[in-house]
Amino acid sequence: MALMPCNRKELRLETAMSCIFGIGVAVASVLVIIGIVLSHNAKTGFDLLTGRADFIHRSNFFRLIGSLMRSRNMPGGPLLFVTLGMVSLVLTPLLAVTAALVHFVSTGNLKFALITLAVMAILIISLAVH
Repeated sequence: MALMPCNRKELRLETAMSCIFGIGVAVASVLVIIGIVLSHNAKTGFDLLTGRADFIHRSNFFRLIGSLMRSRNMPGGPLLFVTLGMVSLVLTPLLAVTAALVHFVSTGNLKFALITLAVMAILIISLAVH
């Protein structure tokens, strides 16, 4: 069976999605590793049961990001790097779906744009209800 030739625009979308996922995972990994190294060097560890990190399980993802951005006393040191790494890892698929949506809208592919919009809605709802 012969392979169907790829459309240049489809190939660019695949390349863009691949880059988004690769960069997102790399950035998240580097941030988490920095946090772990800083925690190990400080010999303090992470206090995930009490204190500032306790709010993570009580709110949705968007409230977590909002509180981090508004807070004057953001978690510092290792916890900040790990938190930023996790946030970037969670936002990576959302960014990739956004890129796909932009691609399908710009090429006039309404069917796939609507499917991608539904996937985006599911992702946003899942982050909101945490």
